[in-house]
Parts: sequence; C-alpha cells; structure tokens
Amino acid sequence: MIIEQSWSSTGPDVELAAPGVGIYSTYWDDTYATLSGTSMACPQVSGTAALVIANESLSNDEVRLRLQQTADDLGATRQYGHGLVDADEAAPPTGNQPPVADAGADQTVSDADGNGVEAVTLDGSGSCDPDGSIDSYEWKEGATLLSSAVSFTCDFSVGMHTVTLTVTDDGGTSSSDDVLVTVTEAPTNTMHVASIEMDTDSTTRGRNIFVWAVATMTIFDESNNPVEGTTVSGQWSNATSDSDSGVTGASGQVSLDSDSVKNPSGGTTFTFTVDGVTKAGWDYDSEANVETSKSINV
Repeated sequence: MIIEQSWSSTGPDVELAAPGVGIYSTYWDDTYATLSGTSMACPQVSGTAALVIANESLSNDEVRLRLQQTADDLGATRQYGHGLVDADEAAPPTGNQPPVADAGADQTVSDADGNGVEAVTLDGSGSCDPDGSIDSYEWKEGATLLSSAVSFTCDFSVGMHTVTLTVTDDGGTSSSDDVLVTVTEAPTNTMHVASIEMDTDSTTRGRNIFVWAVATMTIFDESNNPVEGTTVSGQWSNATSDSDSGVTGASGQVSLDSDSVKNPSGGTTFTFTVDGVTKAGWDYDSEANVETSKSINV
C-alpha cells in the first residue's frame, strides 16, 4: 500500500513516485540505518535509471521517457506523477537470450536438365544472437547432416525436402528454423518437323554430270520456335539409297545431301524421309510433324 506522507513532494512537477518510508540504507561512519524521506526515494529512481543505461545505449531523454512509460499507475497525477518507478519493467534482466535461427525463404526450383536432382543454395546468414555471437550452424534433413557452414549448396532430388537449421550461441543456447525446398520435374519440351525443303545441285567432270539432292529440315518446338542442337536423321530413296544425319543450327535447320547420280535421265526422283529427331531432355512429337517425307524430280 502506498501512503503519502506530509513531507512527500506533490504538484505538477512530480514525475515519478518511489518508496521512501522505512528504507534500510547506508549511514554515517560506515553504518546502516532505517530512514524515511524523499532522500530515500530519490536513489531508487536514479538507481533504476542506471540499470536502464547499463542495459541499453539510450540518451538521457530516452531514459527519462522509459521510466515514465514503465511506471505503475497509482492514481492522481499531482501526487504520484506517472506512477511508481518499476525497475523490472524499465530494465528487464536479459540473462542469456537465445539466438535467432533464420534458414531463409522456402525455395521451389525445377530440375532443369532432367537428371533427377538440382543444386540449391541455402543461406543462414540472416541468423543472429541478441546478446552474443553464434558459435555453430547445423543443417539437417531428418537425421542426415548436410552442412556445418553458414551457407552451402547441395543437390536435392525431385520432391519436397524439409531442411532444419540449428544455431548455437556462445552461451550454449540453441534455436532452429525450417526451410522447405521443392524440386519439380523438368518441363516436357517437345519438338517436331515443321518443314522439308528440297533442292538439287550438280557438278561436271569431263563429259559427265553428277547431280544430287539437298533436303533442308526445320525443327520447331511446341510454340513454333526453332530448336537448336537437334540431331535429324533420315533415309534417301528412289534415285539413291543412302542414310544421312546432321545437327540443327540456331535457325532450327539442317541440310543433308544425297549421294550423287551420274548423268540422270529425265524424271529421276530423289526422296528423303525423316526417321529420327533427337535431343537430350526433349521429346520428339511425331504426330505434330507437318511433313516427314518429300521428293524432287530432276
């Protein structure tokens, strides 16, 4: 119970109240005594201010405001000001505060090359310790230790993975945080034969003319964009019976030459038929082909 004494300070200038009756304190000649008065109350306010300053780096005005904001309301302002000074509220004991583990944001990546795994980098540098330093990092998936580094890169298989980061501070206190890593299957890329263009070429050696055909294939994806690096193979028929293959360039095209025919007669026909379209990580959608065989007459 708070009792206002005849010697208590009152009025508009009062900011805080503190116990001042029957206070056991230091006295003359290295002795102690139980005393009452504002001289006994004042040191309790200044002592609380000292605790605040020891806990945090605050200015004088900020310390004053902290004491006002944390005081316990006692009633009339002209008698008690903001209230009874409260050291526990103004300067709470910190002890060994636990660290804060931060495993980073959840990640979703695609298995870009279709090999069943994808490299993912996990970063725990956002972790912190409010009253010390972090001594160790431990990344685990289940019981499996993945790394003891602040950040690391690891291959994760297609599927969902929960990785737990546990950090331990210099006081031996730990905390943990989970990050979800999702690796999706590689998107299905499909391609088809968009066109076959036929032409002929020739050369003369002595009295003989040698003629051959040139088949130019264009390979597109499902969005009709050219596909580079595709191996196209096929078979020549009618005038010749050879096999050829080649790789498409940036335009998605590849040109293949037949064997030559010596002194062809009128009506000689060269025919090329595609029998293979391959590229790693891609599917050949033969049903989407615009054409797979074409001929030219000489």
